[in-house]
Amino acid sequence: MKFSYVNPTVIHFGQGQIEQITNSIPKDSKVLVIYGGGSIKKNGVYDQVTAALSGHEWLEFSGVEANPTKETLDKAIDIVKAENVTYLLAVGGGSVIDGTKYVAAASLHNGDSWDLITGATNQKLRFHLVSYLHCQQLALSPIWAPW
Repeated sequence: MKFSYVNPTVIHFGQGQIEQITNSIPKDSKVLVIYGGGSIKKNGVYDQVTAALSGHEWLEFSGVEANPTKETLDKAIDIVKAENVTYLLAVGGGSVIDGTKYVAAASLHNGDSWDLITGATNQKLRFHLVSYLHCQQLALSPIWAPW
């Protein structure tokens, strides 16, 4: 067996690291912050993220449920396309992260987002993530993995 593997992943770990978003996401990016049901507003993460994005143009998409549906994620894809979003920021746990990977891949595809599952496209949009769950296991992939 022979192969080459490249995984350009940067991890900022620990207290106060959300502020790294400020310099990690290019200033000329238009960012879509994707999150779930709103716990990030209760635990203070939302305020930290918005402070870190103060020098960026950004929008938000909330409501990513556990095991998100195609219909939910297609709404985020519609925002990316309509608003010319160039960067995604996933803030939350596994469902938000996996959903954002799906949005990143599907946003550059003109067909049905389900084409990603069938293998009809492999385009992708760059994204960052903020995971605030101490027990969260992350698939450190710069694109997405079929589930």
